[in-house]
Amino acid sequence: MESINEALERLLNERTKFVEEKVKPLSEIAATRSFTPEEETTSDECKTRLNAMDSTISLLRDEISMQSKMPQTTSRAQDNGISEQLRSLLVERNSTKQTIDLKTDLARAFKRALTTDPSQTGAGSELVPTTFAQSLITPLRQMSGLLQAGAQPLSTSTGEEILWPRVKSYGEAEKNIKPGATIGGTDMSFDQVSSKTSKYGQIVMTPRELIEDSAIDIEGFVGQAIGQNVGLGIDSDALDALLPGDGKDNAITLTVTGGAITPTFDEIIDLESSVIAPYRVGAAFLVSPGAVKALRKIKDTTGRYLWQSSLQAGWPAVLDGYPVIEDPFLPNPGAGQATILFGSFNRVIMRVVNSLALERSDQFAFDKDSIAWRGILRAGVILTDSNALAAFVGKTA
Repeated sequence: MESINEALERLLNERTKFVEEKVKPLSEIAATRSFTPEEETTSDECKTRLNAMDSTISLLRDEISMQSKMPQTTSRAQDNGISEQLRSLLVERNSTKQTIDLKTDLARAFKRALTTDPSQTGAGSELVPTTFAQSLITPLRQMSGLLQAGAQPLSTSTGEEILWPRVKSYGEAEKNIKPGATIGGTDMSFDQVSSKTSKYGQIVMTPRELIEDSAIDIEGFVGQAIGQNVGLGIDSDALDALLPGDGKDNAITLTVTGGAITPTFDEIIDLESSVIAPYRVGAAFLVSPGAVKALRKIKDTTGRYLWQSSLQAGWPAVLDGYPVIEDPFLPNPGAGQATILFGSFNRVIMRVVNSLALERSDQFAFDKDSIAWRGILRAGVILTDSNALAAFVGKTA
């Protein structure tokens, strides 16, 4: 039976061959003239095939990455890192608190997520058999895209409000100064942007038998899942803070209101142009899942699709020359909904306070002989320059 690594290698080879034989000839034609109806149909079929192959490649890579983190033996002596720390905390009971550093892994915590069934039926008894495969089936979840678009993670040691100085105006030099005349010009001006944090957390109940008897690294999985779930909660609130709206300190103020709930090609150009030129360098689109379908159908004045599927697996598609990144926490198209953001996301700071604190309690569910595992993290978002991002808003009713 073909292994996952073999399947990935085969699919990558098939994709490379497909691009060479089918996609490149179409790209050469598109560079010189418009497609014929037959070529247009072939182009659509190629895009559909590439998207399907890329989706499968991404799933296989995620599975390989996940399996590489699973222990290959049930021997407790080979546990290390977070797994060893958590096992010590949960089973040997020689500590009451453990801190896991997320500074270097914060982006991954926002971009990937695993899940476990919190209901009583799937609370863990299925994971404690007499004979058990040493891997855990984890459903894939939609990934957030704010950090992938370029937002910068920042760790601070305390969580109090921070006022960030910001240049509001560079002033202006006087022109055509006459000999002996007083030099004029206008002064620079400054203001401040405030950074506040909120608390995020999750409690997971684990039967003691699950920790003691499981053939897989349950404690490592629980710690990772809590960290990722907390990260996704932070990303959701960060996007809510950035979306246009009155009374929000970090809300985007540059907006383009469409003639419908989805944009036209002209409105995409208006959205790009609303961001000043320096912030269009390295810019990206951040798009809701519901808006992706509409964007893929947008054509230029010659009838060619603006959406370009990536020719390299793992890279985002491109719209009018800019990468497109999907984020599930943006609203779907609707009246008054900001479904597309554009600009330089490196002016967005995702602030976290220290690291994710993981703690355990034997007393919380003493009557059930279960261990309560709690993760807590404080975080917030800052838009350091309101000129860096713009939003497309669907036409209001």
